[in-house]
Amino acid sequence: MATAQLATEATKRLTDWIVAAHVKAGDRLPSERSLARTLDVSLYALNRAMALCIAEGRVERQGYKNFLAGAVRVPVRPACHLVVSRRSEYLAAYRRIARDRQIDLTVHTWESTEEAAALLYQLDRSGVGGVICDPPSAPGQESWVPAARQLAKHGIPVVSNSRVGDELSSITGSVEHGIELGVKHLTGLGHQELALVCEDDSAVRACWRRCCADNQRESSNDRIRHDFSWLSSRSDVDALSDVLAGEWRAVTGLVVRISHRSELQRLLGELARKGRRVPDGLSIFAVGNAPSLQTVQPRITSASIDMTLWIEMTFDLLQREMRMIERVGVLPPPAVLQVMPRLQLRESTAARAGVARPVADTVGSEPVTPAGVRESLADLEQAIRRPYSLAAKASLAERPRFASVDLRPFANRPLRFRRGWLGDLPLLSLPSGKREIHGVPFEILGGSKRTDMGAVVFRSAINQTGNARTLPGKLCIPIGVHVEAVYILHGCGYAKPLEPFARYTFHGAKGPLGTVPLVGLGRQKNDEHLAETAAAANANIQDWWSDFPHVDFPHSRMVPLLDDGDGPVKRHVFLYTLEWINPFPKRLVTHLEITADPTVPTTLGMLAVTIVKPRKG
Repeated sequence: MATAQLATEATKRLTDWIVAAHVKAGDRLPSERSLARTLDVSLYALNRAMALCIAEGRVERQGYKNFLAGAVRVPVRPACHLVVSRRSEYLAAYRRIARDRQIDLTVHTWESTEEAAALLYQLDRSGVGGVICDPPSAPGQESWVPAARQLAKHGIPVVSNSRVGDELSSITGSVEHGIELGVKHLTGLGHQELALVCEDDSAVRACWRRCCADNQRESSNDRIRHDFSWLSSRSDVDALSDVLAGEWRAVTGLVVRISHRSELQRLLGELARKGRRVPDGLSIFAVGNAPSLQTVQPRITSASIDMTLWIEMTFDLLQREMRMIERVGVLPPPAVLQVMPRLQLRESTAARAGVARPVADTVGSEPVTPAGVRESLADLEQAIRRPYSLAAKASLAERPRFASVDLRPFANRPLRFRRGWLGDLPLLSLPSGKREIHGVPFEILGGSKRTDMGAVVFRSAINQTGNARTLPGKLCIPIGVHVEAVYILHGCGYAKPLEPFARYTFHGAKGPLGTVPLVGLGRQKNDEHLAETAAAANANIQDWWSDFPHVDFPHSRMVPLLDDGDGPVKRHVFLYTLEWINPFPKRLVTHLEITADPTVPTTLGMLAVTIVKPRKG
C-alpha cells in the first residue's frame, strides 16, 4: 500500500476510535506507539495521522503528550482542480493519487495554449480551493501565465508543473542535472566526441559546455543542435539521422532531450539504415521521460524523472497553500521544488571500442595495447567500470538474474595482512562487501581481522600452506542451478610466461559442459608484439603486480586497483575477471571444479564467483 494510503487509513481509524472510545475535549490521548498497536497500523502511519490532526487543530500537543482539542468532526475532503492536456500520459496517475489521498479532483482538459488560458480564467471564482496547472511547456506558449497569476492574486493557490518566473509555486525537473548525468556516463565509458540535441535554452547550452569542460571534452563544447523539435516528427528524426551520418560522423556519444512524443524507434531504424548502429557505433543517452524508452530495441539509457513522486509533491505543495489560505487568509510566498532525474541504465550505451572497452566480446578477438602505454592513470581506473555485454544486458533485464556463489567454506587466506593473499604483500585496495566490476556484482569476502579469510588460494610450487593447512590443489564448488554465464574475480602471482597453471571445469549432471585453462601472460622480453604473443598462447590472466604488462584478453579483463599503501609512489595492482558463457544454458550446472598444477610457481587466488541466471521464458 502506498504511503499516502497508509496515512489516510490511519487517520480514519484514529477518528473512528476517538468517537467509539468517547474521548472528550481536553482528554489526554494514549501514546502514539500504544495507539498504533490498538489501531493495528504502523507507527509511521499513526505519526502521520496524528500530525495531520494537530495541523487541523483537532489535537493539541504539549511536549510529548497529545490532547483532544475539541469535538471530533469528519474532515472535509480537500477539493482542487487540474488543468491538463487532453493527451497527457499522466492523467491516470493524477486521478489515482488524488483518490488515494481522498482529494476531490475536478479535471479540465485543453487542446491548445489558448484553451488552457481560458480554463484558468474560468476558475477565477469563489469555491475553487486550489489549482494544479499542467500547462504547455514549449517556448513561446506562455499565454496561460497571466491567468494563473490572476488566480494567485485573488487568493486561489496555483501550483504549476512548469516554472515561469518566481511568482507562482511550481514543481520542476532538473534538465541540467540530466545532462550532467549523460556527459559523465558517456565519458566514463570512454567516448571522446559527444553531441547534444535539445530545446533552444541558454541555460541548457551553458550546462553542456560546463560539463564538457569538466570532463575534458572541449571538442564537443559547441556540438549542439536545437532544431529537431523534440524528435516528435518523422522529418525531425530523418534530419538528425542525416546529421549523425554526415556532419557528426565522428560523434560516438549522443545526449538527446526527449518527450513522450519522441519518435525513438524510427530514429534507431534510420540510424541503422545509414550505418550508425546503436550501441556498437553510437551510444544514445536520453534526458526526459517517454514510455518508449523501455520498448524500443535496443532500450535507451536515460536520465528520467520519477513522475509518481513529482505528482505527489504537486499535491503536497498545493494542499500546503490551501491550508495557509484557510488559516490566515493569505498565500505563502511561492515555492519552487525541483525533482532530480535518476540514471536508468539500458542497452543503448556501450563502452567505446579502443578506449574504454578495448576488446570485443567474441572468441578470437585480439588483446589490446599494454596498459603501460595508456595516457593516464584515469584511463586505468575507468577500466573497472567497463561492462561485459552479457552482464550489462543481465543487469538491465528483470531482476534478479545475478547470484553470488558462496566461497566462505573454501576461503583460506586473508586479503589485508602480510602472509596473506598470494605472498608477502597484502591486497589493501579491495575492501570487503559488494563491488560492481565490469558490470558484474561481486561479493568480496574478508574483513578487518587476520582470521577473516577473503580468498581461496590454490597450491603451487611457491605457495603450499594457508591458515595453517595445506592449500588445495583441487576444489569442487557447488552451483546447482541453470546459468547463462559465470563470472570469476581472481588473480595470480609468480606468473611463468605463457604456461597453463590451472583450469576451471564446469560440470553438468552428465559430465563437463566446458573447460577454461588459465594461462598467465607473465613477463615478456618484447612488449612490442605483446598482443600477437598473448593471442597465440591463449593467455587470459596476468601476474597481479604492476611491473608486469597488463592487457585485456578475450573474455577476460583487467581490474586495476590503486594500491593505498603508505609509500610515496602510488601504483596499481591488478586482478582479472573471467567470463564463461554456458554453451548449454538449458542444462543444470552442478558444480565448478578448479584444478591447479602444484609443480609450477604460478599461484591462483580466487576472490568471488557470480552467476547469471537464464532469462525467464
